[in-house]
Amino acid sequence: MTFTLSRRSFLKLAGITGISLSLPDLIFADYVPDQGRILYFVEAQARPTDTPIRERGMASELYLPDSVRKIFSVQDGWVRVSGGYIPEDAIQPMLPRHGYALGRLPVHVEVSAPYVALRAFCTANAPLKGRVGHGAVLLAQDSLTDANGDVWLKTHYNQQNVWFQASHVQRAITPKNIQATHAVYHKHTLMIYRDENIVATIQATHPPTIKSGTYTIRRKQFVPESNTPWHLEASNGIKLHGIHSHNNFKQETATLELPILGAKLVFASLPIGAKLIIP
Repeated sequence: MTFTLSRRSFLKLAGITGISLSLPDLIFADYVPDQGRILYFVEAQARPTDTPIRERGMASELYLPDSVRKIFSVQDGWVRVSGGYIPEDAIQPMLPRHGYALGRLPVHVEVSAPYVALRAFCTANAPLKGRVGHGAVLLAQDSLTDANGDVWLKTHYNQQNVWFQASHVQRAITPKNIQATHAVYHKHTLMIYRDENIVATIQATHPPTIKSGTYTIRRKQFVPESNTPWHLEASNGIKLHGIHSHNNFKQETATLELPILGAKLVFASLPIGAKLIIP
């Protein structure tokens, strides 16, 4: 039996439960990505079941964090991959590889591999200085080619210069601006409006202390120091940004956390001065 992942299923898994049909090329134009990054140790079930995923029984295969699996379908909180079924929050849908050249440095790049290792200098056995997950955005400032012909890029991370392999990233492309007028956040859902029409609905986490009110987007950062990509700040200290460490948007966190794809959309669509309404 052949499974083809639908655009709607991919967007749902990516935390975008509604998007205007007038925006067909906002995320991808030519094909639907069908790969995901495993986020934690998880056993694939032979079929969807209420049995806790970490309990053995019907499990058919153990997947390791940062391994990549083909996604066949998404239904009722479960994702069908090559070895069986895993929960939706165990896998992060991966961004499509667009193939555009990096161009002239400095340039912003996003991690297209499951993660990228940040090293002290340009070799795979150099001291590890950090690692960032899929979808994170870095500023590539310089490049070098090693003796094997591999290209390395330099960035500034945690107050030090580090190097990473160019093959693990791609140029960060900001989605087309959809000129949204405001956003409303309610019950783990961020709704993006153009006047009175909802153009996108995105899952999100929120702080337990979040208060009702109308706030103003005051700052947008492409590459914040915290490596939370697509970062926006609103009045009263409210922050919105993408997150690459989990795919569970039904919990409470310190900030308004968005899936990477949704954060890119929000970053592109909400201009400085736009209102964020929390009923």
